[in-house]
Amino acid sequence: MKRYIITFCLIFFLNACASKANTQYYYLPNSNFIPPLKINNVIEITVQVADHLSSPSIVIGDKRFHSIHFTTNHLWAENLAKSIQNNISNKLNQLGKNNDNAFSIYSDTNSLEKLEIIIEKFQGNLDGTAEVVGYANLLDNQHNIKKSLAFKETALQSFDGYQGMLEALDNALSKVANKIYIFFEGVS
Repeated sequence: MKRYIITFCLIFFLNACASKANTQYYYLPNSNFIPPLKINNVIEITVQVADHLSSPSIVIGDKRFHSIHFTTNHLWAENLAKSIQNNISNKLNQLGKNNDNAFSIYSDTNSLEKLEIIIEKFQGNLDGTAEVVGYANLLDNQHNIKKSLAFKETALQSFDGYQGMLEALDNALSKVANKIYIFFEGVS
């Protein structure tokens, strides 16, 4: 009888250790596009992400070893490029609410200019920072680059965990949007 109890306990504990963790899905803050109220000079925004960011895994960087890790149980709930596109469009429209330019995610607009944003790094780091690296090109209607800007923005997490990392990524995107807005202001 004692052997059966030990065997049962051993099987129970091994199963508990082998149980799969629940997958959690996360939304990037401010990722629901809010169309601009005005339709004067509409600038279409597109966002492309580096290949390693196109999976649903959240990327965590380890600067000590110059490495990145892809999460398996913590995933993006939506396409990351689309979420970043919506987030930055909302931020640019908020910054330019008293300006003639409006930013849209829709490609059917008759925009004379296009803002192309390429994200090369979008990650939380083990040191408690979030990092957004890439560049933005302002294109004319012939797809010629009028102006280009590289950016590298970081933000500190205000609390631990994935929610803290998402807030820090949103803050880093606010810095990116502000830098883009100031740099491209008056280019039209």
